[in-house]
This record gives sequence, structure tokens and C-alpha cells, in this order.
Amino acid sequence: MMKTTSLVLALVSAVSMSLGCSSSSSSPTSDVDSGTSGKEDSGKGGDSGGSTGAKTSTGCVQGSKADMDQSCALFDTTGFTSGMVTSLNANCTKDMGTVVTTCPTADLVGCCTTMVEGSFSQVTCTYSGTAADGKSACTAQSGTWSTTQ
Repeated sequence: MMKTTSLVLALVSAVSMSLGCSSSSSSPTSDVDSGTSGKEDSGKGGDSGGSTGAKTSTGCVQGSKADMDQSCALFDTTGFTSGMVTSLNANCTKDMGTVVTTCPTADLVGCCTTMVEGSFSQVTCTYSGTAADGKSACTAQSGTWSTTQ
């Protein structure tokens, strides 16, 4: 759980900086946005592009199944600018993670969905421990627990 916590803090920091500052773009590490980043501008900025209304996500898998420390943090990036998504992805790879658009389902114990700063949802999935422990930790964070993603 420690890796997930540090990843989440880094990702929230990246989004907060992107929301509060003008974005300085770095090269994207992966095109997880698939050219659909112009969706429903919620006042957080937007790209030129058509609105599809589709939900988009970017996330990060860290750790390994073999070491029993795999975790995945996934953010709903609907309405995020491409610079914000790029920042999230850069933080993931900087922390030796793999950028994903969905969390892996193999060996999934469960996922906790919470709201970050009241403005976007975060799904944190765990792959070790018990579902009961995961649900308890999730409830303590005012999250919603699910054994599926």
C-alpha cells in the first residue's frame, strides 16, 4: 500500500500544479488519451477537438505480482487537458511505473474509488491481502469498495 500512497500523492500533486499553473509540456510517455482529450470542458481547460462525452482514464501500475506488491492507481481524466494527462503519465514513469488506461484484472483483490479534492475520481486497485482488509481500508477513506474494477 505504501507505493500506491506515494504514487497517488505524486499524481495529485501533478494535477494540482496543472490546475493552478500554466502547463509546460514535456514529451508524453504514452498516448493513453487516444486523441479524445477534448471532452466536455469542465472549466479545467481543454484541447481543441470534438466533445464525445466518453469517460477517459489514465493510470499507473507499480510493483510486481512476484513480489506481492503490485498496485494500480487510475484517474478519470475526462475534462483534463492533454498537458495534465502528460504530467500524470510522466510522474508514473518517473516512479518506475507503467502507464495504463485500465488496471489489470489478473489476481485483483479489489478496487477503492474515492474523490480527490472533490473534483475527480481515483480508483486504487490492490493485488495482495484480503478483500475484507481492502474494504475496511477503503471505507476508512470514505471510498466505495468493489472486487471488480
